[in-house]
Amino acid sequence: MVGQIGGPTQAVAVQGDYAYVGVGLRLIVLDISNPANPREMGATEPFGWYVEDVSVSFGRGKAAEGEAWGIPQAGFAV
Repeated sequence: MVGQIGGPTQAVAVQGDYAYVGVGLRLIVLDISNPANPREMGATEPFGWYVEDVSVSFGRGKAAEGEAWGIPQAGFAV
């Protein structure tokens, strides 16, 4: 382990040198160009529930948060 950013991690998506990680109620963007020293590039304000899924494709992304059945989604540009 090289570090800890806090909260339960349930979702990760990677595109290029960036990892999009659902940590607790937030989506955190990490620069992983140097895997031995990942750097936090930014984070969202807390969502209403834990981030349960993250996907990134063609410069766009989705983070799904919610309980088992009703899962609102938030879009973001990468």
